[in-house]
Amino acid sequence: MVDTALLGTIRSISMFSELSEKDAAGLAGVCDRVTIADGEYLFAKGDPAEHLFVVLSGELRISIPETNKVEVVVGTAATGAMVGEMGILQGTTRSANCSAVGETRVLRIKGGEFNWLVSSGHPAARTIIRKIRVETCARLRTIDDRVDAVFTESVQDEDGNETPVAKSGLRQLWQALLRRAES
Repeated sequence: MVDTALLGTIRSISMFSELSEKDAAGLAGVCDRVTIADGEYLFAKGDPAEHLFVVLSGELRISIPETNKVEVVVGTAATGAMVGEMGILQGTTRSANCSAVGETRVLRIKGGEFNWLVSSGHPAARTIIRKIRVETCARLRTIDDRVDAVFTESVQDEDGNETPVAKSGLRQLWQALLRRAES
């Protein structure tokens, strides 16, 4: 028997709103809802990646632990965002910490069952993969913009037009790092 409240939650998530009743019920069979208190960790860097999550309400903070118990915040996830997908897709451990900012509710999708949904061609899995693809591309564009900002500066020509110019030392360092990564 399908939990009708959970089914209603799934249907309220925009990326799942067009699933048929049967497909939404199939997804409901592999997930549950979890509430995380303010400051509580959903997962920590190095934890096994066993679930992926969709934020139902509240906000999550994504951070990287540094020395002296300091965490560098690298992003946030609000309602509708997905977190934890990288570890599930790669079969690795968590690459960052994820904690609640205020009370936060998430839909927790079991990783093993998600992989089964993918292999069986379930419509919910296709929807999730599409969302991951869109979010990954957006993250890569953001990273590209940040790298570009670090390695270029605007220079005005004699007509007052601004032109991006590579910062010589940093651009060379970046290119060296890329060459090393490719070898």
